[in-house]
Amino acid sequence: MAKRKPDPQATKTLLRASWNGAADAFDRAWSVIIEEMLVLYFPPVEADSDEAMLEWSGVALKAYLADLAEFSTDVLQQAWQRVRRTHPRMSWPSIHVLRAACQEEAALAVPSRASAPVETKATSSRHDADADACMRTDFGRRAISEGWGWDLFCHVRDTGEVPSDPRILSRLKHAQARASQAMAGVSEANPMYTTLLGLHHAIIRKNDWLAAKYLGGAPQEHAA
Repeated sequence: MAKRKPDPQATKTLLRASWNGAADAFDRAWSVIIEEMLVLYFPPVEADSDEAMLEWSGVALKAYLADLAEFSTDVLQQAWQRVRRTHPRMSWPSIHVLRAACQEEAALAVPSRASAPVETKATSSRHDADADACMRTDFGRRAISEGWGWDLFCHVRDTGEVPSDPRILSRLKHAQARASQAMAGVSEANPMYTTLLGLHHAIIRKNDWLAAKYLGGAPQEHAA
């Protein structure tokens, strides 16, 4: 059975209709965490129709909203960033994981956050926004469907660079050619076994920037 995701707009409409709490609490939890979860992760259930998936999300995500609604926007943002950094890739975060992160962030008073340079905060916020926007494009949805969405999200979030489709495919082709040469013993360099393993892992995940790392730098663009 093919994996399905709930339709974000239909899910939001369904949840809002049954929401009895404050509207701003709903908007905080939805926009900061729930909406991104629907973009980045497959739900931990399999449904045989879009209607069945929507029915599941109407129950499960209502519980998420109820548990997250009490926290401020800042706490939700900090907790969500923590979960994205530490949670297993492509694994749907449970409500217990999210609530624990929110509770820890709410209890923390970190001076370094208040005293951090404004430029650093602004840059980080902009990169997060770039990563979120990238995952909502056709390219981002393709990455999610092919299993390398988290790599793409982290790359854009960490570097601010949004790779284009032709570019990533060109680098992948170049990395595959270099790997074939190395395996045949004709490479000008003789990569170590662990490096080859890393390179092949990057290729399998269609992760061009990781492949470039194992190749010793960003490869030159090659014509298709």
